[in-house]
Amino acid sequence: MAYGYLAGLRPINGLYTSFFPPLVYFFFGTSRHISVGTFSVVALLSAAPVDRLAATFADVNITSNSTDNVVYDYRLKVAITVTLLSGLIQFLMGLLRLGFLMVYISSPLLGGFTCASALHVIASQLNALFGVKMKRTVGPGILPLDFYNFILVFKETNVATITISVICITVLAIFKFLINPKIEAKIHFPFPVEVVVLILATTISHFAQLNQRFGVRIVGPLPQGLPKPVLPDLNLVPSIAVDSIIVSFVALATTVSLAKLYASKAVYDVKYTLVASLISCAVLVLVLTVIGPSLESVPMCVLSSIILVSLTGILGQIMEVPKLLRSSVIDAVVWIVTFLATVFIDVPLGLITGLVFSLVTVLCRTQLSTSYELGHIKDTDLYESRTLYTAAERLPGIVILRFGGPLYYANSERFQNWVTETVGLDANKVYKELQSKTAVPTPSDRSQDKCSCSSKCCYRSQTLEVAVPEEEPPLRPQLANAINIRFIILDISSWTFIDVVGAHTLHDVSFDTVVLMKI
Repeated sequence: MAYGYLAGLRPINGLYTSFFPPLVYFFFGTSRHISVGTFSVVALLSAAPVDRLAATFADVNITSNSTDNVVYDYRLKVAITVTLLSGLIQFLMGLLRLGFLMVYISSPLLGGFTCASALHVIASQLNALFGVKMKRTVGPGILPLDFYNFILVFKETNVATITISVICITVLAIFKFLINPKIEAKIHFPFPVEVVVLILATTISHFAQLNQRFGVRIVGPLPQGLPKPVLPDLNLVPSIAVDSIIVSFVALATTVSLAKLYASKAVYDVKYTLVASLISCAVLVLVLTVIGPSLESVPMCVLSSIILVSLTGILGQIMEVPKLLRSSVIDAVVWIVTFLATVFIDVPLGLITGLVFSLVTVLCRTQLSTSYELGHIKDTDLYESRTLYTAAERLPGIVILRFGGPLYYANSERFQNWVTETVGLDANKVYKELQSKTAVPTPSDRSQDKCSCSSKCCYRSQTLEVAVPEEEPPLRPQLANAINIRFIILDISSWTFIDVVGAHTLHDVSFDTVVLMKI
């Protein structure tokens, strides 16, 4: 019920959403732990197009004779169309085997996004928690605007509503953090305090007439039974396409990540179905057909309190940032950027910003790959970085280089400069130094040294005899250094791929070093 309200619809729609998905999942699902149905972040994402299009519809179509039912029916059409389109996108992803795309939504990205989304959820519940009528905003900057609008109407807070909210939040938090952990250790399932709070609050609200006497907002009439099926409005598809894609990706990413998490904890493959979903559906049928009218007096602030306490786990993810900083600064930055973008821009744009930034960090990691010279540690068979290990020494006449990443267009120049600096040879300077004295091939001659074999990256090396007059002064120190280097070994065990630019760079480097070592 609370999530139905969060999605911009009526609470009864939350019950419908909690009935049909688990029933389908009973036949096709594979996880013992996944709770299919309503979810705060997905409900919030679904509310974005609902609120946006409903506001436009109201401005254009509402007249003095119109009722709230007209806007509600339109909201319902938008929500149904978003749901259908999101499901079709996920179905299409399954047919095309596009599940691998989920790997691009990393844990830091998902953590920062869901944590910031929780703040949006809290902002959307301020009306019900404080009993005010705050105008809901849409578009970029929605969260700061929501809090600004809340400050403007804070003086209109309903005392009875905020009192109920504080009591409910306190009771729920005590059970969640203090009592339920002890109960779960003994009976392996938590005490359903939310149900108890809901029943008590509904009973008090009904007999004390909190709505009539103190202005406490309640759920209102709930229709019995299941509604008639309604076809979605396909004309809305162009307006909700982007929102539906985001909903489908976020729903899939969160569901799969949770399924894998619990499967790893319980040590089983995600392939078994339990009857828990069927039992929950049976309970909801009872609620929809019999108990529904008894829930008319449920205070909205109670539902919002349940949502608020349920979000504490998601908000607690912010405590993971210090751990990320210690383990990986880049992952921590991805978390922070996604969080800030989602908070200060919008939920959909925040996810897109975080995803783009995450992909940029992957590109930067490959471009700035770790590279170092390996040295031999005496009396062992180990070869370690000479920079990190002082005991690692260069073998006589041998240089071992390790470039820790793929060689492609973005880092090929860096690779070439690194080899030149490490070996101590600058081909261009040497060519200019000796060009007036010897017949040294210039860099432009490299392309003429290719063999005629079919291999794209196979080149033959020439033995060049260079006559240096005896009366000439000694060569520059870097050439003297080259005389002591007879072999250069390149460790490419960490190369995952190499493109055409990288192949040409590798050939140029090998050509230069071979020529200079022959001088």
